[in-house]
Amino acid sequence: MRVVLRLSLAVCVSLPLLAQFPITIVLESRSGAPVFSPPTEAGKRYRITVEGTYRMWSRGTGFGVDAVWYNDIPQFGVPSVDDAFRTLFREPIWVGDTTEYSFPSIPGVFSGFAFSMRKYVGFRFNDQPLPALPLDTLNHRYQIEAAGTGAPFKFQILDSVYSIPDEAVVPRYNDNRGQLRVTIEEIPSVDLTVCDVKVRQISPDYIAIQVDAGILVVDTSRATGVQNVLADLSQLGVVEDGRFICPDSLVCRGKRLDTVAIVFVLDRSGSMNEPVSDIDLVRRWPAAVRSLKLFLDSLHVPAWMALITFASDVRLDQDWTMAKDSIYEAAVRIQPEGRTSFYAAMLAAFAKIQERSRYPGYVIALTDGINNMPPEQAQAVLSALPVGINIFTIAFGLGSSAEEQAAVDTLRLIAQATPRGRSFESNSSRRLDSLYVLISGDIQQSDCCELYFRTRPCRGKGDTVRTLRLIIVVGDSLISRTITYRTPCNVVSVQEPDVPHTPQLPTAPELELFPNPTTGQWSLAYKVLTGGTVTVSLTTLTGAELFRQELGYHAPGLYRKTLPWTALPSGTYLVVLRTDGFVQSRKLLVVQ
Repeated sequence: MRVVLRLSLAVCVSLPLLAQFPITIVLESRSGAPVFSPPTEAGKRYRITVEGTYRMWSRGTGFGVDAVWYNDIPQFGVPSVDDAFRTLFREPIWVGDTTEYSFPSIPGVFSGFAFSMRKYVGFRFNDQPLPALPLDTLNHRYQIEAAGTGAPFKFQILDSVYSIPDEAVVPRYNDNRGQLRVTIEEIPSVDLTVCDVKVRQISPDYIAIQVDAGILVVDTSRATGVQNVLADLSQLGVVEDGRFICPDSLVCRGKRLDTVAIVFVLDRSGSMNEPVSDIDLVRRWPAAVRSLKLFLDSLHVPAWMALITFASDVRLDQDWTMAKDSIYEAAVRIQPEGRTSFYAAMLAAFAKIQERSRYPGYVIALTDGINNMPPEQAQAVLSALPVGINIFTIAFGLGSSAEEQAAVDTLRLIAQATPRGRSFESNSSRRLDSLYVLISGDIQQSDCCELYFRTRPCRGKGDTVRTLRLIIVVGDSLISRTITYRTPCNVVSVQEPDVPHTPQLPTAPELELFPNPTTGQWSLAYKVLTGGTVTVSLTTLTGAELFRQELGYHAPGLYRKTLPWTALPSGTYLVVLRTDGFVQSRKLLVVQ
């Protein structure tokens, strides 16, 4: 029996240096050679779209690996072995998952070993996995933004086998099948962006489509540097397979992100006890805590938050929580003292934000000094930047000396190495307040509006792939975005290459609560039909969220869950179940 693991083969392939963006790169799963884009331009932003699936086993159930998720189940014809692999891969695993899976030794066969997806498996962009974006079982299409640095982008598929006779990891790509297609585009000052495409309804007469799109323009007054100006259907044209389509509606006003992840990084070195400046005599640490409180008060979307502070050491003062009071109370208890381990704190923040990589991620870092603890070079931070996050840095109370201005430049360099990161300076407590409120407001806003339209029904198995084009007019020029999406005529999932769609099934999960009314502990039973990431929350009847819990990815099936939210005052509540965009709710009556 052979046991298969995955690793890289370090062979470099470069694309022609004269190539211009946009370009498309094809990564063949039979090769582990890194492929490089042409050099990027510092200060420019780039959109990277990765599509496709591939197979890593010669005998398996389908093309079960895409750019983000692994669900490729091998079949060896040995029931005990096949059952073990089905148990291990019963749900899709993020290719960046650091969990180590151990295989015990078998005397006379092979010595024990361990592996993790993060070390050995899957697609890499600049040696990092893509964020754990929601699984796209239909199109297997994932999109991120990246900042240009002057260097090329690097793309690679990791793959290897563990050889029992050699008791060593060796490259093995020759039994793979399939490919990933990577498109790199330079984002212009006026950009037509597409956040998502969803099939919302299927009937014998039409297919209802939701396209999340926006028209982004540069806006330096915003923390993110861009603003969505799409507000009217007349701004946008929709073409599918050569035909113009009249959209039914556009929903833009007040659209917010569903959930974000934020790591606050605060300087608690001894200098934070000093006044902000000769003019502003407020001490720096109380000013920073007050600004943090204003940020939290103006945050109106669900957010996973963590607080990291640094002085001579780096400390996690508050682990992940959705309770804003917990973040504030942790900050209030801190007494500044010591030196400045800023770079080490940023590395800790990167590790922490990757624990919530399925959400839009932000690191918001404030410092009033110059890094004077190991690591001593900013390159350590730049080399470890996770893919897909944005960083906001704030230089608080730094002076005009050459050394301090060099520190300001470094903060700017770190922020601008992320797609929409920005760096700010503040020499007053009031400006610091306004900066935190600005960042809080801007990171909550989605780049995209929701565009709804209907298109012709499926024409059978041959009508599985369609091309959609959005068009806007900018001056005398046209800007268009082309999207290839799959219809539900013949769904392609990570488990099977061809799974027929059953239009009679409802698209939302079924939800029941029991006992209801309840005097204490209660459970929910629910049915997931198409697979997806499930989140349950408890709200008041006016919509104020009291609790939220992620239940993780669910394959289709029936589930029952008992929740710990028992100490509830008498009253009526709403239990809301979300499955990758589908929402179902039930009233819960509590009688104490």
